[in-house]
Amino acid sequence: MTRIGLLYLSRVPVNRAIVEALARSPAVRVANAPPASQLRPHAQLTHLLGVTARRNKLRAAATLHELFFDEVVELSGAERLLLLIGPNSEAPEALIGRGLPHADCPALMRAALPLIRQALHQRRAMRQEDLGTASGTEPLALRARSGIAVPLSSGTRIVGALYADVHAVYGPFSAGELDRLDLLAAQVAAALEHAQRYAQTLRAKEELERQVAARTADLQAANRALAARAAEVQAAHAAAEAASVTKNTFLANISHELRTPLNAVLGFTQVLRRDAGLTARQRELVKMIASRRTSRRAGG
Repeated sequence: MTRIGLLYLSRVPVNRAIVEALARSPAVRVANAPPASQLRPHAQLTHLLGVTARRNKLRAAATLHELFFDEVVELSGAERLLLLIGPNSEAPEALIGRGLPHADCPALMRAALPLIRQALHQRRAMRQEDLGTASGTEPLALRARSGIAVPLSSGTRIVGALYADVHAVYGPFSAGELDRLDLLAAQVAAALEHAQRYAQTLRAKEELERQVAARTADLQAANRALAARAAEVQAAHAAAEAASVTKNTFLANISHELRTPLNAVLGFTQVLRRDAGLTARQRELVKMIASRRTSRRAGG
């Protein structure tokens, strides 16, 4: 069976089980054809152009990851995939997998690191055969794997890396597949970088909106405090004016109440000054009262 036939059979779980059962049978030999570098090249290149149009409309990084995985499987029939996000392959910012449990992703990454480093150093897709367990009860075709590592670079910047592998029973990855995955990776790297910048812009916008909202709240609180203070000042001014009116009314009333008896006292002192029978001390006191009345009038 040729690689082309095996590749497309592998995409359906039932067919994959049939091929793997055949590989386990000693009576049946599943032969690998030479690398199929001409696997529908025109159709796949046309498909890549469609991928470019679709990914240009995407802004969410998670959606781009899924699109990338879908297209890698479509172009190569890969079974297990790892996407390393970030320039440091030793400690990626994110590690995303497909075709294996999430808990197994770090172990697969460690096993694939030599190939990933080589691809990042060469700045192109690299492949390696006979990956996997050297011993076991399964046939070698089901224990060994064919693996590829593809750098994700945008210009001179490394955005991440892709690792993918497939059972050796489905044949090695072809040079044509590596070329197409290189092209796809370059497109996705640019899209991921744009998505990161878009996310940064959104975060900056949200932070700016948060700061504006906080400043607006502070300004509103300050305005409320200022209005409350102005109301307090106005109330105090009104209270002072009311107190002044009350004082003036009180003084006017007291002045009126005191003036009548005091006028009587002053009139009586004038009568006493004409009395010849007053002692010297009494005359002095009467004179003192009269002089105070005079000085009071002079003072206004």
